[in-house]
Amino acid sequence: MHWGLAVLIQMNLTIVARFVQLVHPFKIKYNLLKQLDQADYFDYSVIKILFSIIIMYNVMCLKILDTLYLCPCWVCLVWWWEYFLSTRFRIAIAIALLDMLAYAYLCQFVSVLMIPNVVWCIYIVYLSIWYQNCISSLS
Repeated sequence: MHWGLAVLIQMNLTIVARFVQLVHPFKIKYNLLKQLDQADYFDYSVIKILFSIIIMYNVMCLKILDTLYLCPCWVCLVWWWEYFLSTRFRIAIAIALLDMLAYAYLCQFVSVLMIPNVVWCIYIVYLSIWYQNCISSLS
């Protein structure tokens, strides 16, 4: 697969996934999340940089592996943002766990290049659980 096609597929999947959620594809608002205590190992600017790195890494994986099995997993990663930022942490945990299992499956049967995605999913599961416990302790 050509680099340009991989970038185009990744970008279109991201935009369509955000549109399906009825949110703006390029705006990520931390308003609700900033009202809560900040999790350990979480910084707003660092997570944006890490997600940008994951985007570029997934484009590389899509180009190298030339398989569309990565696309549903990517859509779940994009969906996680909206549920996490709107403080619907139970759904965010479920999506992150589902995505982690999907990437682990791909890691075993497609390529070990999926290991960074599995690690990212473990991190977002941690964040979702931490903030879910934060909200539970406030109630």
